[in-house]
Amino acid sequence: MMDKGWKPMPVILKIIWILLIVETFFAVLTVASIYDSGFEFMGFSLAGMVALDVFFVAKIALPIVLIIGMHQRYGWIWIVALAYYLLFAVNGFASITNIGELQNKILEQMPEIPEGITEEMYLQIIHWTLITSLVMGSLFNIAVMILIFIKRKYFIVVRHAEPPSETELPE
Repeated sequence: MMDKGWKPMPVILKIIWILLIVETFFAVLTVASIYDSGFEFMGFSLAGMVALDVFFVAKIALPIVLIIGMHQRYGWIWIVALAYYLLFAVNGFASITNIGELQNKILEQMPEIPEGITEEMYLQIIHWTLITSLVMGSLFNIAVMILIFIKRKYFIVVRHAEPPSETELPE
């Protein structure tokens, strides 16, 4: 029988598991604002119920499946985790195509331009900060994907048949 739960989980998977819990917690806190503010997904700006549905599935439902699956040590969960992290790695790179709209959303929430910085310089700082964060987020997701792939054997069930006892052997 295979051990489940926290104790037998490798340290790196424990860290990923905790990150999933934190990510899901913050997603639950922001779900109410998604209907109004929208959700950027695969380079598209989603709004209304579509944004809410995609956000709920991608940021709440799938991570909960991963959290439970990792804890219960389901043999197929590593494949779902690879797909999940690949999806968000691609999402980060695809969002770069929509950088202008993302930048405008950030500018709506930013205070006035600080003194001593030109407007052009301010826009360039926001532009490159956005690109850097999208690329770094995607690279992080790829790194997690690689770690899960390396640790996939933890989830794969290996059952060895016990040899028959002497009393069970045919004469």
